[in-house]
Amino acid sequence: MARIAWYSAAVIGISSVQLARTHSQMNWRLSHRTWRPKLKPEDVFRETNERIAERAREFGFRLRVPFICECSDQGCFGFIRLSLEEYEEARSDPHRYLTISGHEVLGALVITRDARFALAEKL
Repeated sequence: MARIAWYSAAVIGISSVQLARTHSQMNWRLSHRTWRPKLKPEDVFRETNERIAERAREFGFRLRVPFICECSDQGCFGFIRLSLEEYEEARSDPHRYLTISGHEVLGALVITRDARFALAEKL
């Protein structure tokens, strides 16, 4: 599954080095107490997805784009294929997180779920 996430990021134009850097920064920050309240895995994954969406818009993608699961598991590299319209609809509320069905975001409730993905909302 991790290989697919690295490949899908490369297809969108984000190098595997950028994705690895984002993931390693998250690991470093999560391992130091001073950073824990400021950065959560789901927020790092969301930021990465924003970059993926930005690149997909630049390239004019019309097909489904592979987005990274925004669950709380820092080791998760699952992905969800969505059109840019579906992604933007999911992003219409800043408290929503896009996850693979069955994955969870700590402190959030699942507000909708289908076979491909779930939306969790932090209250």
